[in-house]
Amino acid sequence: MSDEGALRVVRVTGDATEHAGSGVGDADGVTVSHRRIGDAAGAAADADAILAGEDVARSEALAGLIRASDAVCVVADADADAGTAARTLRRAVEEEWRDFPVPAGERARLRALSARDFDDPTLRAHLGGMTTTARECLDARAGFIGLVDERHETFLTAEGVDLPDRERGRAICAHGITGDGALIVDDAAVSDRGARVAPDLGRYAGAPVIAGGERVGMLCVADDEGAFDEADGVVLERLAEQTSRYVERYGTT
Repeated sequence: MSDEGALRVVRVTGDATEHAGSGVGDADGVTVSHRRIGDAAGAAADADAILAGEDVARSEALAGLIRASDAVCVVADADADAGTAARTLRRAVEEEWRDFPVPAGERARLRALSARDFDDPTLRAHLGGMTTTARECLDARAGFIGLVDERHETFLTAEGVDLPDRERGRAICAHGITGDGALIVDDAAVSDRGARVAPDLGRYAGAPVIAGGERVGMLCVADDEGAFDEADGVVLERLAEQTSRYVERYGTT
């Protein structure tokens, strides 16, 4: 959803369809813009949802819009009022994102993530070095860097722990990218932000890795004993800042 909390909807109909009204309507926290399908690409790219009329429901043009925008799509009566569109689409979006928190500006964050080449060998070497440094500085059993994409967390590095990629709904880093500073969890198995998410991590601390001004992942440490404190969080934030500089320098395509 947009930073202001309003749901941005593009109502798409066939090129021959006449639109009633002014072309833009707001109701129940939704902003609706009207486009004929041949002119909808720009508006759909930044939309949270597409409300498609039945006249374009099976068209290749609509399929192309959905692929390009990753928006939630609902096929409905194209003449539905804005309030009906709001209620229908809010239910669809809430269902789409039900398993994990979504930071403001999620689509911009995903674009920043996809614009980086995390397979660059020089970048990978630096990320491994930062993981080792974080682990040693905080005297932690494990260190790792996780990227959070639309549906999964992928681990670029992992030391001292075996971490297979996991669904975003089970990724504690999905909670970390919603805040600006370090996230410290005393027990990832029982915390309200880690319950049923990461019982394999024990005590956890992570700080956001930034790319293109967006929080795309986390530099993290975990341990079975002791506790991470605010001072540890500050150290991790500084290390994450250096990690982010490496991402910008070597990962920008």
